[in-house]
Amino acid sequence: MEYSGQDFVAQILRIVAGFVLGLLIVGAFLAFGFFTTINPAQDPIGTVFIATFSFFAASAVGGVVFLPLFFAVVIAEIFRLRSVIYHIGVPGLVIAVIWVLGESPQGAASQSDIRDGSLIALAGGFLGGAVYWTLAGRYSGCWRRSET
Repeated sequence: MEYSGQDFVAQILRIVAGFVLGLLIVGAFLAFGFFTTINPAQDPIGTVFIATFSFFAASAVGGVVFLPLFFAVVIAEIFRLRSVIYHIGVPGLVIAVIWVLGESPQGAASQSDIRDGSLIALAGGFLGGAVYWTLAGRYSGCWRRSET
């Protein structure tokens, strides 16, 4: 097995860029998904608040999902998993599991109820995974060259 140091460094940069941009997209999607009642034409200050909040949401989501997604990226790189299904599905499932296992609000009817916003969290994870796959996931394992 032959390895390319230059391709490895380029892949690390793509991974970091994909993760950060994916998180920003997830943060914006979550912020706008949870505050859908605000109309930008009628409430420009509320829209600026949502845009600002999306950066905080991105950092919060990034802090929570970093470790599970780090292992998912390592697995993808080792096994050269370039599948769009893997790179979209894993972040969506990680965010959805963390969301569902999170603390339910006071007054929830029962523990079996799906928390409000679960579909928004799942879709945000899928969207972030799609951004990551576009930038880095489709090149997973490119730094490993087989001897032929």
